[in-house]
Amino acid sequence: GYSDWLAKQAGLEKRREARKKTAAKKNPGVSPGVTRNKPPRTDRLSYKEGWLLERLPGEIADLETAIRHAEARLADMEFFNTDQTAYQAVAAQLEKDKAAYAEKEEAWLELEMKREALEKDS
Repeated sequence: GYSDWLAKQAGLEKRREARKKTAAKKNPGVSPGVTRNKPPRTDRLSYKEGWLLERLPGEIADLETAIRHAEARLADMEFFNTDQTAYQAVAAQLEKDKAAYAEKEEAWLELEMKREALEKDS
């Protein structure tokens, strides 16, 4: 029962401590339980970067469409006269879309420049 479980836990704890001591002897200067981080590979795009490079152009195009549509709606003064609350909501969304567009475009440009530099070096 419970006493068996406690004995088993004590044995596990002793083995953990022994492993930590062994690891400390093998890797002096490294704290037990801390793994060394490998430096990121710079000879290719990461999976996430490749995925973003494929996905961002579509997202940018969607934002361009949304921005054009919102600007067209805001240009209609009848829309302002009929529903000022909706007009303000569209204006606020337009600002968010413009900020997202700039952010995504910047990210795409950085990734594209990195891809081109890697192709050039290869």
